[in-house]
Amino acid sequence: MRTIVLAALLLLAAAHPALAANGPIAFASDDALWRLDEGVEQRLPNGEGGGWPAWSPDGSRIAFTSARRYGIFVMNADGTSLRRVTTSPTIDLQATWSPDGRRLAFARTVPGYHNEIFVVGVDGKGLRRLTSNRGDDFEPDWAPMGSGSPGHSRPRAPAIPLAYSR
Repeated sequence: MRTIVLAALLLLAAAHPALAANGPIAFASDDALWRLDEGVEQRLPNGEGGGWPAWSPDGSRIAFTSARRYGIFVMNADGTSLRRVTTSPTIDLQATWSPDGRRLAFARTVPGYHNEIFVVGVDGKGLRRLTSNRGDDFEPDWAPMGSGSPGHSRPRAPAIPLAYSR
């Protein structure tokens, strides 16, 4: 039994951390966006000034905040095909994808220097403010597809199942 446990521990220790994940990891470092895939770090083109990367549900795109360009952008997972989604005189941050990959929820700094939650189509259309209060709303997160409010078997339109920190 000890031999089996020791062998299992050695295998776990020898495994590279990136290989233990379920796929590539996007992260921000040194004022840029990076992709870690099978132990190889790659600086993503078009990710300068990027932060808060978020993978699309199908893994083909990354949404992120650009501190240099003031807005939320979407690009392909390899850093190509950069597209602006939002434009704001303040800052938009912490984008998160809807389960169907068609919308992004995010926090935006509004007059009075607090954050509110907004949602917009990935094409930049249909911008809508979801919260409006004196609190600081941030870190939105969509409920998984098919879940809804407690007591409901699925979300009802036009409700947007979304959680956020205050």
